[in-house]
Amino acid sequence: MKNKRTLLTALAVLMAAAMLLSSCAATEQMTNGGRDFYDVTVKDMVVSEDSAYVQSAPSMMEGGFNYAADKKSEAEYEMMMPETTAAASKAPSSPVETGKPDPSEQTRKIIKTVSLELQTLNFDKTTKDIVALTESMGGYVENSYVSGSEIGYRGIVQRHASYTLRVPAEKIDAFVSGVSADVNVLNKRENADDITETYYDAKARLNSLLIQEERLTEMLKDAKELQYMLEVERELANVRYEIESYYSRLRRYDSQVSMSTVSISLYEVVEYEEVIEPPKSFGEKMKTAVTNSWNNFLDDGEDFLIDLVYALPGLLIFALIVAVIVLVIRALIRRSRRKRMERQKLYMAACPPPAAPAEAPKPSEEKKE
Repeated sequence: MKNKRTLLTALAVLMAAAMLLSSCAATEQMTNGGRDFYDVTVKDMVVSEDSAYVQSAPSMMEGGFNYAADKKSEAEYEMMMPETTAAASKAPSSPVETGKPDPSEQTRKIIKTVSLELQTLNFDKTTKDIVALTESMGGYVENSYVSGSEIGYRGIVQRHASYTLRVPAEKIDAFVSGVSADVNVLNKRENADDITETYYDAKARLNSLLIQEERLTEMLKDAKELQYMLEVERELANVRYEIESYYSRLRRYDSQVSMSTVSISLYEVVEYEEVIEPPKSFGEKMKTAVTNSWNNFLDDGEDFLIDLVYALPGLLIFALIVAVIVLVIRALIRRSRRKRMERQKLYMAACPPPAAPAEAPKPSEEKKE
């Protein structure tokens, strides 16, 4: 009995081992089969997607994204701003190292503007001198306007000129001194706008965008899936649009910094207007008030006499017309009166007045009789 039990136990163990081995083999076969199926399926999918991308590439080049054109634009960016592009290619990717530049190493970016209000006795010469001085210093006339070419009815010259000039920033002081030499300066206003922080913030942002463009370009080269490629291309187009915007902004800043703006208003006068400082004490204010009041009275009287002389021919003609009208009216009135008197005389001659009635006798006289 004991031997039979041992034999049955051994058979059971062998059967269990055989079943275990068969199940492992089946599992391995299924696994290998699944891997083969996965490899075949994935390869087919990749090939089909690559074929679809190759087929759709011409249409993408024609209608939408043009990678070759973007590479050309990138080359143009580098030609426009070589320093910025080189700095971007050497810039580190660490967030700490890509921070703002050291303020001690930054060149100050200051936009200078000057506004002048001038008077001149020789209008033609002054206008020519302004243009000649601007060109001799390497500047140019951005805008000009001249109005008035006749003398007003009061004898005051009405000509006026306005200029917007661009002059190199390092020569702005010499230019203002030269323009103000032979004229009367009524007003002078200077302004200096420091855009250093704004300028270098824009430049740092441009460097970051250039690095982002380079990374997106590498991602586009390594992309395999069509959807992924389209997303990368869309993002790359947006980045390049921002790059162009920042290039344009920096060019505008550089132009405003290197070439200062000078605005000039020029008036032709027959006599320079005296620039009087405002009075300070009460006595000075009273003296100024009396002087100004008397001068205004004289000016008003002079203007009245001048206006009267200018209006005299018109007044004479008007008076003559009024006199003729008055004479005609008086003649008509006299004629009307004369006709009325003649009608009254005719009426009196045709119709004599009635006889007066007899007087009644008095009562006292009747009694006496």
